[in-house]
Amino acid sequence: MLDTHIVAPSTIVPFASEALNRHRALVRRVAHDLNNALVLPLTLGSLLAEELPDGPSQSDAEAIVAAALRARELVELLQSLSRAA
Repeated sequence: MLDTHIVAPSTIVPFASEALNRHRALVRRVAHDLNNALVLPLTLGSLLAEELPDGPSQSDAEAIVAAALRARELVELLQSLSRAA
């Protein structure tokens, strides 16, 4: 049987606020983990791009760095969303 009673708004608001806080915490954790995962490609990719002679391998290293920098922008977006009011 379908429950058709009316729920008071004062009951809904705390629930919605709690759910939003849980989602923000999850987004913060995901952003943190992604940021940690980007350290290796950014660091090693940059070192490789500097050390390799001009050629396909250097271009590949630069592409890795460029992709990691784009991913870092997404991390920053996630971090800003987790702080949004």
